[in-house]
Amino acid sequence: PELLAKLRELVKAGGAVLGPSPSRSPSMKGYPECDARVKKLADELWGQPAEASAVSSSRTTQHATGKGRVFRSSELQPVLDELGITPDFGGVDPKKILSTHRTSREADIYFISNQGEQAAVISPVFRVSGKLPEFWDADSGRVVKAAAFEQSAGGMRVPLELGPRGSLFVMFREPVGKLPVVTQATRDGE
Repeated sequence: PELLAKLRELVKAGGAVLGPSPSRSPSMKGYPECDARVKKLADELWGQPAEASAVSSSRTTQHATGKGRVFRSSELQPVLDELGITPDFGGVDPKKILSTHRTSREADIYFISNQGEQAAVISPVFRVSGKLPEFWDADSGRVVKAAAFEQSAGGMRVPLELGPRGSLFVMFREPVGKLPVVTQATRDGE
């Protein structure tokens, strides 16, 4: 009951919760009153399944509480879409290209790795805005500022190439500013 009371505060303040409605207290502290309190708080947060105020779509069911929402769904991505939360690193097959993101005071640091035996030419979108992408090669120590990138609605699209089982750090530190824009690129005469 104490955890649900805290969740209620967070949701009323604008938070979002995803998951099934609890039916009883796992601790059994204060049994059986604790189960009645859990049911009351859960009904307040999740709503009753047949409740008219619950909004339902083909993807999920949600219940508004205060400024926030509680979602009954087993899938995370439809809820993130509903909330307008873009992927941190998108536009690639997550089974073939893995990524991790760390933020420091100075930079957004992404580590990208190709899990395949074939080279990968990709154009991922990083959830970063207004910063110049740089490629850092851990093997050679070479640092190169990206020549081509595009600010899009979901973040910064950066075309790059990874060798078989290759990896790369992509850093975002400096503001883009007034850099020249690449409008055309040629390779092997094309």
